Amino acid sequence: MNDVFVAHYSEISLRGANRGRYVGLLIRNIRSMLGGQVSKITHVDARLVGVVSAENWDELDRKLGRVFGVAWYTRATLLPHDYEELKRRCVEIALHAKRSGARTFGIRVRRAGEYWGANSLELARMLGGDVKQLCGLEVDLEQPDLELFVDIVKSGILVYTSKHKGPGGLPLGSSGSVIHLLSGGVDSAVAAWLLMKRGVTPFYLHFYAYPSVDHVVDSKVARVARVLSDYSGGSTLIAVPFTKYQLASIRLGERVEPVLFRYFMRRFAERVASAVGAEAVSFGDSIGQVASQTLENIAAVDQGSQLPVFRPLLTYNKQETIDLARKLGLYEHAVAQYKDCCAMVSRHPNTRVAKERVREAYDKLNLDGLIQELEDESYVILIQPNETTHHQMGFKEWLKTKTTPVKPH
Repeated sequence: MNDVFVAHYSEISLRGANRGRYVGLLIRNIRSMLGGQVSKITHVDARLVGVVSAENWDELDRKLGRVFGVAWYTRATLLPHDYEELKRRCVEIALHAKRSGARTFGIRVRRAGEYWGANSLELARMLGGDVKQLCGLEVDLEQPDLELFVDIVKSGILVYTSKHKGPGGLPLGSSGSVIHLLSGGVDSAVAAWLLMKRGVTPFYLHFYAYPSVDHVVDSKVARVARVLSDYSGGSTLIAVPFTKYQLASIRLGERVEPVLFRYFMRRFAERVASAVGAEAVSFGDSIGQVASQTLENIAAVDQGSQLPVFRPLLTYNKQETIDLARKLGLYEHAVAQYKDCCAMVSRHPNTRVAKERVREAYDKLNLDGLIQELEDESYVILIQPNETTHHQMGFKEWLKTKTTPVKPH
């Protein structure tokens, strides 16, 4: 008899011939998230089963619930194909539940194949009869006080009493990487989580208005990235100083400038994507939420793009985004006070800036040259979950340390 965790996937089952690659990534990500707390993970009958120690379960519970690709998970007992051992374990669980006030029970038997014993219905009836007789509980298959799940798989019998919902989606790293514009606010933070749920690894690009990058390290931006790291196993935050752009664009008409800044950020992100091998750029935009996010202005920002531009929140309203941020533990950090560059540009932007005006202003200010200049002044902050200190280095220095894109976790 072993204590194990059981993790089920759902979407991965639809991957056909590529399923093995996705399962391999999911196992890798679970190992990375759990570290030395799990000694062995096996793939058996569309389930992942890992051997754990009972004293580690609370921590494992928290971490498994944040691994993308896991539809649901639970703590279980793994038994051999032996009815007497199965009966003994079910009676032990039922008696414990009875002492805690349970009066009814139900047994759900699932067979992953023709491995052992009677069919599911017959086994459930036989086992239910024994538990009822030996424990004095009544059968209730609709709303029982105690649910006993029994899964018959190739390697044995899994017995458990509950299912915990995971984030679902696809394993992180299965869908490539993007450069994601992270302001530190609610929208960009939630958009990053939604990208990760689809298997995308984000590199975070942040423009800061403070005199020193040290302010970013100590700010809500780093705290938001740290919360996101709880789901990814680590975050790479590229911090770019904003002041030189602000000085270069100060004479522009205020109705053009916000869209130009977003166009500039997108161009900068594309250059970073080329350097690290990312396949796309992403924003936390929602259609019509603010003046710079009308369809016309989004088109002006995206004009001439060499890469796909993703916007995971495109159809979300603000309350939906806030609700998800609260659920994920992002909200209180994302609404903290911070000098956000986007809030420093025009307060009265045009909702329909012509593409030509944006491109003309970009060329006139020689912002391509400014991008090259700012690359030398940017920093990379490497953030790990549950750590209050971060490693940082110059952007160009960081690029020299890798020959292929870094995809944490």
